Amino acid sequence: MSYTPPLEAEITAFKTTALLGSGVTYQSSVDWNGDVNGYTQVQTEVNASHDGTIRIDFCEDAAFTVVVRTLTIPYVAADGYQFFSAPAFVNFIRYSFTNDAGVTQTEFYYTTKITTTGISPQLLTTGAFIAPAMVATLGRNIIVGQDENGVFGNATVTSTTNSAGTYQNLNVVSGARPSQLPGRTPVLVDINLVSASAVAYTVTALKKLYITDLLLSFENTSTGDPVQGNLEDTLGGAVKVRFIAPEAVNSTTTTTEYSHTFAEPISFSTEVYVFIASGGGIGNGILSGTLIGYEE
Repeated sequence: MSYTPPLEAEITAFKTTALLGSGVTYQSSVDWNGDVNGYTQVQTEVNASHDGTIRIDFCEDAAFTVVVRTLTIPYVAADGYQFFSAPAFVNFIRYSFTNDAGVTQTEFYYTTKITTTGISPQLLTTGAFIAPAMVATLGRNIIVGQDENGVFGNATVTSTTNSAGTYQNLNVVSGARPSQLPGRTPVLVDINLVSASAVAYTVTALKKLYITDLLLSFENTSTGDPVQGNLEDTLGGAVKVRFIAPEAVNSTTTTTEYSHTFAEPISFSTEVYVFIASGGGIGNGILSGTLIGYEE
């Protein structure tokens, strides 16, 4: 009886460093027949000077005519070296790389190794593109956190019920203030004794202002007539907050305090416009205080 030696644990299926011209495609079939029978894992590495597209065809036959599964992965040169690994699906695999740049490459490294050891659903570099056709391990995992004393404990969840149903949400607490997140600029709007309608703040172009907290007082010096004030997104725009100060009694100014933290910040896209109502049968309003938030 003849002896069949075992497959090597790892072999290099193909490797190329030949530079590709504009729009030119390399196919692994010129260097390798694509046969992965007996192998369990494939791992591909690529590094190129210019952007391109990786295409991987998993085929039933050696002629690559019956394609069972295809992955198309964009390669961005700025990301540098990329690594992709997955089980060796079906029987034959063909790898392609197309140079999408309008010039010839100045650097190109493209290789795939096939192995008989270790099966992983998908191994990638941390910033690699994830194609919808890739596979992943389905698992149930326990998330553990460490407290200030170095003691580990399981993360907890909280039930939230609304019109969409009841969900168990992971408790995530950030030590940073909302305005400290990347891309946000802290904003404090000072409203100082505004007695007539005026612009209190102009939002930076291409950004929005999000108000998380307000602390305001609304005075009325008129007897017999209440007064209304609004915070609007531009004059006559959407009313974000409405204020009412009752009539003054016995010639004494009435002051209504407003202090609130919004669970969902209110947004202004153009400006913070303070509207103070005026005219017959309306009191004399004076708005003062602070709006706290951020732009992004």
